[in-house]
Amino acid sequence: MELPTSVDSECIIIGRMMRSINAVNSAVEKLEPQDFSKPEHQSIFQAILDLYKADREVEPYSVAAQLSLSVPEHSDIAYLFGLTQFHTHDDADHFIEIVRDCSLYRRFILHSMEQMTLAENQKMSPTELHADHVKKLDQIFAGKGAKTECFVKDKFNNYRDSGLSFIEYIWKQKEKHDLNISTINGLKTNYPKLDETLDGLNKGHLIIIGARPKVGKTTFLTNLMYNLLLQKIKVGFFSVEMKADDIAYNLACRAAEIESSKVKRGQSCPDELNHLTNKIYEISDFPLLIDDQENIPINQLCARARRWVQTQGIEIIFIDYLTLINPGQKFQNKQEAIQHISSSLRALAKSLNIPVVCAAQLNRSSEIDKRKPSLHDLRESGQIEQDAVSVIMLHRPEVDNPYNCPAALEVLIVKNRFGSEATLSFTFQKTTGLIREIGFLKQDKVDAAKELKDMFHKTAI
Repeated sequence: MELPTSVDSECIIIGRMMRSINAVNSAVEKLEPQDFSKPEHQSIFQAILDLYKADREVEPYSVAAQLSLSVPEHSDIAYLFGLTQFHTHDDADHFIEIVRDCSLYRRFILHSMEQMTLAENQKMSPTELHADHVKKLDQIFAGKGAKTECFVKDKFNNYRDSGLSFIEYIWKQKEKHDLNISTINGLKTNYPKLDETLDGLNKGHLIIIGARPKVGKTTFLTNLMYNLLLQKIKVGFFSVEMKADDIAYNLACRAAEIESSKVKRGQSCPDELNHLTNKIYEISDFPLLIDDQENIPINQLCARARRWVQTQGIEIIFIDYLTLINPGQKFQNKQEAIQHISSSLRALAKSLNIPVVCAAQLNRSSEIDKRKPSLHDLRESGQIEQDAVSVIMLHRPEVDNPYNCPAALEVLIVKNRFGSEATLSFTFQKTTGLIREIGFLKQDKVDAAKELKDMFHKTAI
């Protein structure tokens, strides 16, 4: 009997994987080496998988080198380059489904033949035969890419990946509240009021942090990252604006609470430099990955983020900042390009099931009017507002007036899909990049000014 195969589809998939990281991401998520019918294709796919897990480039020479270590007889570089010449305009996922379906058909056939032999031998009771049959069917569908249906009722039976039913989950949350145990579901930023309002940084959420130039978007992101890294949470950072060295430098100065400009000018005292050195050793162990490619296309950014999550276990992605990302294709205007980038980031957060926190530049309207920023100030597109679960605006009164609440930072939560809007008060030390939370900012201007004045007085003491 000839078992179902699609050698052409296998060649197309492997060829595309050696040309595109996106193809690697798709295939790795849905296929396993044994899904390929030809032994040489199984070996090549395994070699690509080994390179992928080691976060190394996938191309014919590196694949051949990897094969030479494990399966020398399959390391023919000419054959590998030949696979890259397979061209088709069809979607890669189409061929992945073909290979996966053929693999399932083969397994079904072999399983059925085995069951027929067991039944003919009559060495197992019908009950044992049925149990063995069901068990092996489950194993067939347990692999990657097996098609399963997801109904709403399943979510009520296993809410938020907690292993509990929805009702049980609610009661557990109530018990935590009664015992005064934190019920924050997302990653904690260590800013208590911010965590309370947002419920932490939750999986699958796109969170936008908007501000005008020079207000402190990157500094705010750096503080959020630092607080997460202290908890050993694995962070990935796409810095489209600044170099990785500068990000690491700012992170070290933030950790040491030392003025970065003094260090650069060589004006720091020995005690400060010793403290900075100790902090550098401390943060060198942080689980942080930084990608500083300038003008990175959105498809490459998403592909690298997927690889980070799959190979390095990254738990949250930060991006600085949205309008500097290359849309990767031509659009009629800037607004359509921003819509494409925003939608891609929303899909990325949902597919990877991690928080994606992205900074965004605001237009000059609020600066001209000398007012606090609002949702309407998001540059180029209202699509960002629709895609984001939460939108946070940063406002520093001293940017408009140097004598107006110096060192104050207001964090305005202007959209919160699963909670209330709020305005939080922070202190902002521009020299060291240190941002501390004060609490909720009262709406009454007189009370707010008095509250800030009292807080700054206490901080100074």
